[in-house]
Amino acid sequence: MKLNHMALAATILGLGLAPAAWANQHEHAAKDAAHATHDAAHGAKDAAHADPMEHALEAFHDVLHPLFHDALPKKDAKAIKAAIPGLQKRAAEVAACKMTDKACIKACGDLVTSVKDLEAAAKKGDKALMAALDHVHGAFEAIVKTTHHDGHGGHAEHHGADGAHDGHQH
Repeated sequence: MKLNHMALAATILGLGLAPAAWANQHEHAAKDAAHATHDAAHGAKDAAHADPMEHALEAFHDVLHPLFHDALPKKDAKAIKAAIPGLQKRAAEVAACKMTDKACIKACGDLVTSVKDLEAAAKKGDKALMAALDHVHGAFEAIVKTTHHDGHGGHAEHHGADGAHDGHQH
């Protein structure tokens, strides 16, 4: 015997609703809850983006992270090369942030330069490309430390207390 769980629940709860109406009401409540959770998450993220440097570093990290943690270990030169325009765009956004501290300005310049070097290395071969990507990551870490923006999308969470990055030391 197959039970209609919706009809049974409606009867037990005394809602007096037809099973389809009860399911519809339940579905709308679930969607409303999901939307509220989604909106709250965006509100928190939008607050973090009030700082242009925080936003720019997070956007750069969003491009760099899969390259450094997936493409580099797999020596996937094709994926790295395909991401170079995105890294260039995001590095320019970081450099466009207003800064007065000389160390921050230098770190931003180093980041932009490392991405340009990555593009040049792509023409030299895979070994040069992999080394250049490691330099981009180092330049990114330097700007994070210099600007004290450790919470930009969780980059600091990948490091241990000793500075190790996912189990290896730089």
